[in-house]
Amino acid sequence: MLVARNQEELIASFDYQKKIQDRLVCPSCGKPVRFKQGSRKIPHFAHVKADCQSFSEGETWEHVEGKRMIMETFPMKQAKLEAYLPNLKQRPDVLWEKRAIEFQCSSLPFVRFLERTENYQRHGYHPWWILGSRFFPTTQLSQFQKACCRLSQSGIHFWCLDVAARRLQKVSLSSWHYQQGISFDIKSWKLKKKWQMSRQQRVAPTAWQARHYRDHLTHKLQRCHKPTLLLQEQLYFRHQSLNTLPDWCYQPSLGYFFFADRMLLLRSFFEAGLPFEGWKEKIQQLNWDWSFPMIPQEIVLQKCYLECQVLTQR
Repeated sequence: MLVARNQEELIASFDYQKKIQDRLVCPSCGKPVRFKQGSRKIPHFAHVKADCQSFSEGETWEHVEGKRMIMETFPMKQAKLEAYLPNLKQRPDVLWEKRAIEFQCSSLPFVRFLERTENYQRHGYHPWWILGSRFFPTTQLSQFQKACCRLSQSGIHFWCLDVAARRLQKVSLSSWHYQQGISFDIKSWKLKKKWQMSRQQRVAPTAWQARHYRDHLTHKLQRCHKPTLLLQEQLYFRHQSLNTLPDWCYQPSLGYFFFADRMLLLRSFFEAGLPFEGWKEKIQQLNWDWSFPMIPQEIVLQKCYLECQVLTQR
């Protein structure tokens, strides 16, 4: 762990000057800890004997060093390292005012992620999940990466920290393609006392062709792709088929990022003159899981509904 308490105050391990007379204790359990520093590990505190449940002492170098980088970026009086929140019984890696920053280097079960995120939100804190190197973006996102996504005026995005390069990255999703997956932009800041954006990287989207998308779905049906067969079955109940929907249904949309091919079923429910609430009620009867706890589903559905209105009026 990176913080301990002496007789007077909390101390960060990377600022600590070892003193023989210091009695260091864990800020959570109050048991003795010792300061450790060597050639292979960065300075840290470790329990002498006690088995403390609040701190993990098996952290990787990336996690510990990343927390230190994040902490050094904010004014010391405003940010707190590993601050314990007793009402929540949680300890964010860095607490900056009302923002709980979690630097996650390993996968976290979705249920646990949801529990921690909702607990922060219920108590008025804004969770900011920053992901480590194993979660750097590719054309496909895991459930955990999706769970860390946010939606703002600039679009869908999540955050990563490249500890080796000392760069904070904002990964913004620009499109979803039925064959190539997602494309994205990356804005990168060098972590210094003042953040400075130093570069932009873009993975360009692949051209979307509605006719090719329809053929792509037909091929998946021929290969007996289970999710596609299930989608076809749901459309059959509506006397429709995956490859015979109106042409506008096959047009591109960022909504595919949230629903993938199921976006076609959402569009099949749309009828001219049907109010949003009536359309949404039909969709909610499907009882689909929502994998984006930090993005309100209502907002995404509103955007999809408005998109259907525009496409059907062309």
